[in-house]
Amino acid sequence: MRFQKDLLTKRAQLLWHRLTPSLKKSFPSTMSLLTSVPMNNITRTDITNRFTPPEFCTYAQRKLRLPLWPPLPQTCSCNTPIDPYGDHFFTCLKVSKTHLHNRIRDSLYLICQQISPLISSASSKDVHLEMPHLFTSAPCKRPGDVVMCHPIHSNESHHSKTLIDVTIIPPCKDISDDATFPDIIKCMSTHHQNHELKKFKMTSHGSTLANTMAQEATINRYRLLPFTVDHQGMIGPVASDFLFSELTTMFKTTLLEYDTRITSLPINCMVTLAFHKKRQRNILKLATKNWIKQYGTKWFTNTYQAQNPAQWAKQVLGTTFSLHSARHILQAINAVNRPANMPQTSHRLQCCSMNLHTMTQYAQRTLQYTMNGIF
Repeated sequence: MRFQKDLLTKRAQLLWHRLTPSLKKSFPSTMSLLTSVPMNNITRTDITNRFTPPEFCTYAQRKLRLPLWPPLPQTCSCNTPIDPYGDHFFTCLKVSKTHLHNRIRDSLYLICQQISPLISSASSKDVHLEMPHLFTSAPCKRPGDVVMCHPIHSNESHHSKTLIDVTIIPPCKDISDDATFPDIIKCMSTHHQNHELKKFKMTSHGSTLANTMAQEATINRYRLLPFTVDHQGMIGPVASDFLFSELTTMFKTTLLEYDTRITSLPINCMVTLAFHKKRQRNILKLATKNWIKQYGTKWFTNTYQAQNPAQWAKQVLGTTFSLHSARHILQAINAVNRPANMPQTSHRLQCCSMNLHTMTQYAQRTLQYTMNGIF
């Protein structure tokens, strides 16, 4: 992963002057290694990894930043212009991202279930999906999409529970046309951090209840872990710190980078607790190390593409986002295009065909990226 990151950065700097402004603004996210998995490193024997032709067409066009074909409607049902790449559907309030959110949540739940026994003395039963009754002040609130319970009296982690809160964030709009590659990386990192801070503040619960829950989380040593994913599949700094090593991630973060001065004391204490030095981090590398120590060269799955826990987890997360983000766009297009009496599958059938010009662009860009070592 570190070599891939260094290669990606070097290639990006070499190709930067040849990219269009629209591609530059999404280039780091577009080159996410997780979303490259379905193209070059996954087994099709698993039925859950298979794309329909419209889904793969949409996924490939999004990955290569080609205009979607057939051409999108000019205006959304919210009366906002639709860009040719479909980014609008990750911002529009009339297009629900709940299905995409839930599928990413489910993939993280599966990953944590399988990884937990390898990184701690916890078992798969200590991982819960939207666990209720975490807070006595708000028993019905479920701020954790996935909750990992850590063994009591354990020195493995300073936290008793880790509450992973998944959020799909919109595209970053604060990038100028003349921004350099480092400028865009900084803007996108800040964009992720702003949405992570919103999750830390728990603004959806109201300030009074949020402060009460934050105080209770600090007392009970709950770690809130905002897991941000952008419109192209790039994960945020906190999520990267949790899954990967700092050496292999595009975004790095520290406690000082979060502007916690504008929040209340309970929120500040909860954020500080989330960045405790004994927090769980780089869990995929640790799981792979312990797997090899315990089982040697035995494969983690029955396919050579996922011989260790880290390879398998990246495939699960990358394929889940790639597949269901494509479905999200297709469903959004259906909703915009469909008259009251039109079946929901009409546009998906149209998407099976690509015109010759689009196919040529697709082939040329795939060949270019492959030769440059990006995929």
